[in-house]
Amino acid sequence: MGSPKQIVLIDANLFTREALQTILQTLPDVAIQVIEAVDDAALAEVVKLDPQVVILNLYPDEEALLAFAGRLNQVLREGTLVVTAAAMESDLIRRAMRQGAREFLPQPFNHDDVRAALESVLALQKAAPRTQTHSGQVVTLFGAKGGVGATTLTTNLAVSLAKEFKEEVIVLDLNLQFGNDALFLNLKSKYSIFDVAKNINTLDIDLLKKTLPHHATGVTLLPSPFRLEDAESINGSHVTRIVQLLKMHYDWVLIDSHPYFNEVSIQALDDSDRILLLSVLDLPTIFNTKRCLELFQKMGYGRDKVRLVLNRYLSYEGADLPEMEQLLQYPIFARIPNQDFNSMVGCVNQGIPITLKMPNSKMSQAVVEMMNLLVGHDNSKEHPAAAKSGLFGLWKK
Repeated sequence: MGSPKQIVLIDANLFTREALQTILQTLPDVAIQVIEAVDDAALAEVVKLDPQVVILNLYPDEEALLAFAGRLNQVLREGTLVVTAAAMESDLIRRAMRQGAREFLPQPFNHDDVRAALESVLALQKAAPRTQTHSGQVVTLFGAKGGVGATTLTTNLAVSLAKEFKEEVIVLDLNLQFGNDALFLNLKSKYSIFDVAKNINTLDIDLLKKTLPHHATGVTLLPSPFRLEDAESINGSHVTRIVQLLKMHYDWVLIDSHPYFNEVSIQALDDSDRILLLSVLDLPTIFNTKRCLELFQKMGYGRDKVRLVLNRYLSYEGADLPEMEQLLQYPIFARIPNQDFNSMVGCVNQGIPITLKMPNSKMSQAVVEMMNLLVGHDNSKEHPAAAKSGLFGLWKK
């Protein structure tokens, strides 16, 4: 029999503290330490105990306790932070996740909920030692507006990475309700992210790798749920655990995100090494791009993490690029030329990425250039010479 799992319970509320402690004591192979105060001494005690799990009640001051949660997460070595609150609303969950929480316990406590939460975090920790030997890159493609080409760039970037560098690449379709990566790659799957999330505690990753569909280039796909209603059952905690699991076994995890902020997309952004923010040269999208960049700054994402990609640009629009950078106060990382409509529709309908069907097209070459920039092979070109522009004159009026 192994050593008992060390659990630290930090709770200033006598009633919830005793209720949760009573449940924890019924679980096998756990050792419980209770801390009532929330201060520097509590942090020191956590460091000393080095527990597998810390359960923090966000009582009596949610804001102060969320800040304390962030400090807790910094001192935890291999442990996992679990939070609980009287009302676990979506906004509170999102903010707790930003501070490092990975599971959430609703109140009043239920024996099955507590047991499931502990099993969840301990199962993730069991797989964690593999990260010491391998940790892939996680890149999320996030559109400043719907329809800017996130799925096209995700799938083309994926097959280019697999073809050029012979590395293991997986596409995670996180557009949970209307994801189309399977169609763009012409792949069919028996399982989706819904099945992975539902079985995350008992998942056999080796079996999953064999079961998921593979593109001819070697790209693996984890598709979005097959039924619209199944999207609602996937939360930010699932995303973190799935991403952590995938990056242990793949060199690249490319996430095709839906173009709006919620618990799922924010967690994917948090867990990413790089974010490719996709924009196009029209006023509504540029307006949204500016707002996205402002929010990313508030979220603590630096320029080393967020890269601005201009998609579907036309050569005559090049004159607007310096003004766009000046307006946004942000450099353009890559430019993907516009491809004629018939070619793109043909590629989509056949499920063949354009970088494979038309490798010599300007768009394909630009995707390869962007790929090389991502992996550290800087082959970027200077922007075209500035000329008289028109688009940003409209912006400033």
